[in-house]
Amino acid sequence: MPAANFQSVNADGWSNTYASPPTFAPNVTPESFTVSRQGFDITGAAITVAEDMICTQRIRQPYPSQASLTTNLVAMSDYVYSTDTISGVTNNSTEISPKPITNWALTDHRVVGNTVHLEVVGFHRNARDREEIACVEFSATDGTTTVTQKVSTSIILGHPGDQFPVIGYACDLNISTLANPATVTCNAKVYPWIGGPAAVADSAASSVAREFSPRVYLRNTTLAANPVYVYVNATTGNDTTGAVSTTAATAEAAPCLTIAGAINRLHGVNTSVDGCIIRLMAGTHVFATTAIVATRTQSVGELIITRDPNTTRAAAIVQYSSVRPRLGAAGGWLRYSDVSIQRTSTGTTQGETASILKLTFESVNYDNGTNNATALSNSDAQWLGVVFSNVVGCNSFTGASTRENRMYRGVIATLSQATTLEGWFVVGSLLTTAGSLSFGTRSASGAIVAFNKFSSAPVASTFSVGSSSDVIGAAFVQNIVEYVSATSNTSLFLCADAATGNTQHVVIHSNTFTGFYNNGRSNLFYDEGATPRTNKLHSVRGNIHVQVNTKGDVFVTNGARVGNWAYLYGVGCEAEFSQFIDAGNGGLGTSFAQAYAGLAANLGTSPTARNDPLFVSNQGTTSGPMAGAGGGNYALQAGSPCAAKVKRPPLRFDMAGATRSATLATIGAYEIVVSNIVGTASGTIGFTGAAQGAAPALGASSGGVAITGAAQGIARADAQAAGAVAFTGAASGVSIVVGAAAGSIAFAGASAGAANVNGAASGTLPLTGAAAAITGAASIGAASGLVALSGMAAGLAPATGAGAGAISLTGQSQGIAPAAAMVAGVISFAGSGQAAALARGASTGALAFAGVSLGMTIIVGSASGAVNFTGTARAGAVTAGAIAMFRVPAFWALHTTTAAWRIYNIPAQWRAA
Repeated sequence: MPAANFQSVNADGWSNTYASPPTFAPNVTPESFTVSRQGFDITGAAITVAEDMICTQRIRQPYPSQASLTTNLVAMSDYVYSTDTISGVTNNSTEISPKPITNWALTDHRVVGNTVHLEVVGFHRNARDREEIACVEFSATDGTTTVTQKVSTSIILGHPGDQFPVIGYACDLNISTLANPATVTCNAKVYPWIGGPAAVADSAASSVAREFSPRVYLRNTTLAANPVYVYVNATTGNDTTGAVSTTAATAEAAPCLTIAGAINRLHGVNTSVDGCIIRLMAGTHVFATTAIVATRTQSVGELIITRDPNTTRAAAIVQYSSVRPRLGAAGGWLRYSDVSIQRTSTGTTQGETASILKLTFESVNYDNGTNNATALSNSDAQWLGVVFSNVVGCNSFTGASTRENRMYRGVIATLSQATTLEGWFVVGSLLTTAGSLSFGTRSASGAIVAFNKFSSAPVASTFSVGSSSDVIGAAFVQNIVEYVSATSNTSLFLCADAATGNTQHVVIHSNTFTGFYNNGRSNLFYDEGATPRTNKLHSVRGNIHVQVNTKGDVFVTNGARVGNWAYLYGVGCEAEFSQFIDAGNGGLGTSFAQAYAGLAANLGTSPTARNDPLFVSNQGTTSGPMAGAGGGNYALQAGSPCAAKVKRPPLRFDMAGATRSATLATIGAYEIVVSNIVGTASGTIGFTGAAQGAAPALGASSGGVAITGAAQGIARADAQAAGAVAFTGAASGVSIVVGAAAGSIAFAGASAGAANVNGAASGTLPLTGAAAAITGAASIGAASGLVALSGMAAGLAPATGAGAGAISLTGQSQGIAPAAAMVAGVISFAGSGQAAALARGASTGALAFAGVSLGMTIIVGSASGAVNFTGTARAGAVTAGAIAMFRVPAFWALHTTTAAWRIYNIPAQWRAA
């Protein structure tokens, strides 16, 4: 535990007082110190966390003496909270850990039986170890009995409409012990990794409907199992005699004529519309509500309008202009599900003045008919899995207005520079040519914009907060913003030019921005306008920016304007990447730029030459500037400088749903996962079976084989002399050096803490099967001329015997069975990773290799003289002398195709030297 060399933490929480500070080199020789912190574990239990921080830079004096350093002030890599302690240091910090930025990811007021499905999305500045937060404790109560469930591992939530993986925390809470029927109130407590009791977000603490507040369901096991149906046939139905039944076939046989008639029939026959389902048969259904003349009884459960299962979404059409369904005296709930909606005028869906209608549109095709007017009157909306059309130029429809668009999840829309969405909760969506997300007169505090692609973004700031009001907690996480305009503007605007609001706890994690120089830039945390302001407790980690700017005292020539200094000195910043130099072209320490960009930063140094992250296909603004075509692919190619840079990553999955590295993740929205065959010189074979972050095998000289089956962080196999074979089957953290002379074989089957294999002279075979505290590791008897080896971990069976002249090896992970016995002249290797299958048997003269990781099967048997490789779970047949290779990346160009071959042009950076 490194001790601190400074004397006190200052009130701002990010700087310290340090007598005679040295010049710091935090990325080369970091000066670390240990902080003891209040925190929570994965059960939500309070614990003490020991965490190292770093002294990063000496702090300069304010303008006009900015060329001189202060005598004793030093910036730290992150905030120290008032509840933290540092041995031998006085902690004067007044800052505390903020509450997580969190909200529910699904709508409520549904009818449930014995379980209720709950989903939460949340973010925090102290995210780590692929989890934004430590624990979510879900609860449900009927007012007397309460049940709870804790969840600590994030998942891809998987609503069918999600266009990109939405990462969050979910449970199916068992409520079978609660009263039935009953109104059930659900809450959640969200625990950050670092902080005390005041840092826990509790939905029970808020009564604001759109915020993280209680959610209500109707528990009725009878109604959940047997809903009440009414069918509607716009041609043959009858609103007087339409059947109301828990048997769908009965209701289908006697449908109503109109939707309004169906609502009236439900109220008249069933006395309530709670949890009832109106099914629309094929046709166009005009939803006119003049026939609904009084309030229809509804207490908790939403009324659902959906399609007849015997028709399609496209064929079940709802047309409306102005609608007033009069649901519920205390607030109504209406969900459109899996139908097509056509809005025919600028009319609205109306709730009641004292009874706001809550609308949910789920898995709906919504044709707005180019009506540029709000669709909400005394009603609020939530949109899940909606495909919008005819919304270009209709900002009054999609944006913030008097009433609220509380959720956009998994929506698809082509918008325009003047058309945007209300930015309160936008996740998992594909938005093309979208203007700035809007908040209207409401605060952006609590806003979550995550897991979206903003394709072909026009001249507009996609995410802009702090312009005119204070923001406490907002998250912009794992989005792609593809700026395509030839006109200069920002993509990310956080309390920037001439803003008047202050910001606190703004979380910017793992985003990818594209554009050119000033086009698509990030203007972050300024203090330069007419109104002094403060930006603090931000977290800015692992983003690919186009350009990064910040402004304060030097830019505005006012020594009092230091409200951006925490960001100026890279506090809370890590692994930030920019493609171009700042707008002032001065670089770090000048008027448009940070003084220090944070740990592991990589910033562009030119206004014209791109610091290239190696996108697969960049279709954003390019040199000139010239407008981009849009629709690019912003995954990263192998060799990207963004790979393996983010320590203790904040997210478990990337934009494609791939699992991120647990130790050093990739900067940006996509993780780089290496699993391919490397080209080698004539007569050689080079394999990459590397896990995340491992270097590939080096090319082998003629006749040699170099194989890497390395786990995370393991050194690769060296090139081998002709006729030599070198293998690494190392466990985590073990560095193996194999240097075999011609004609020899050297194996490393060592686990953590074991000695390495030494070089072997020609014709010899040295083996290390050592493992800490392992017993019973021994070679099995073998027939004449063969060697059978066990490089066993605890509890594993040894290698089986092999026929004369054969070698059978196991370099096994936990729970893996040994390699199968081989026939004469065969070599079989098993370097299996978790749950991977072993090498298959090969016939005489063949080689079979297993360099698998995480569930991949890479080996199949091959005919005599053949080598067969697969990078997938399935391989095709091969003939003698053939080589079959699979799992070619999508961006490799196809060179030629014959009856027996598909030959690709391997990118230059993937080829062996």
